[in-house]
Amino acid sequence: MKNSASELFRQQSGGYTVAFGYIRQLAVHLRASTKVKTKASLAEAYKQVYNWQFVHCVDFWSLVLARGDEELQPLVYPLVQVGLGAVSLIPSQRYHPLHIHILTSLHHLATHTKTYIPISSHLLPILTSYLSTSKPKSAMLKPLDMASTIRAPSAYLKTHVLAESVVQEAVWLLAESVPSTSVAFPEVVFPITSALKKSLKKNSSASSKVVQGVKSLVEHLEEHSKWTAEQRKNVQFGPEKWEDVGRWEEEEGRGGPLERWVKVLRKQREGRRKAAGGAADA
Repeated sequence: MKNSASELFRQQSGGYTVAFGYIRQLAVHLRASTKVKTKASLAEAYKQVYNWQFVHCVDFWSLVLARGDEELQPLVYPLVQVGLGAVSLIPSQRYHPLHIHILTSLHHLATHTKTYIPISSHLLPILTSYLSTSKPKSAMLKPLDMASTIRAPSAYLKTHVLAESVVQEAVWLLAESVPSTSVAFPEVVFPITSALKKSLKKNSSASSKVVQGVKSLVEHLEEHSKWTAEQRKNVQFGPEKWEDVGRWEEEEGRGGPLERWVKVLRKQREGRRKAAGGAADA
């Protein structure tokens, strides 16, 4: 429905004014939630941001702006600021599902507008939080349906079920969002792999599936880094040669090991979503 609505929106005149008004309203809610000083008012202010309406609004306008209309491009920056501000508002595991929803929307926007958005720097704290916390509680709970959840239920908090559900989604999104065709891929992902390896080394109590998922991410990022380094061995141009860089990334940067792994992760994610949908209907 959002895809159809975003397509219809493009056909309307005065789109910038309407989009600006709605994105501004999102920013107003976010700003208000950061200015409240009393605890009673704070809880109410956060509810203005941490709800499905806000999440769907960010997603809808990401879809609209991703269509590439030149008139709307000045709104990309404020929407990104609103989205990242919402992610940073409450850095709690309870709201990691909401954070991932918003980051997924921003990733879609970044991909289609060729805009750099620091998705990975907001996913790293999510991943490392499950490697640095105390041993998760055992719980006989079904996997959390990330597609229909923005706030983890109390029963899931500090359990291996929440950790595994969130980490699976975060690993997919991080692998999906890093620039796999970039000639500078090894340099781009080095800080990411370093931070994750450091957290893995310190960890002693995380769920085995969480550790396995993060290790697999690190291994595939490092494998793709080696592949890219080999591919660019004979490059004769510098980073200032934009046309040559673009041509290399189109011709030589595609088809690497990370792209193949991301396809596998996508299929696994689709399978989890179908299974969760079937369980909900049962």
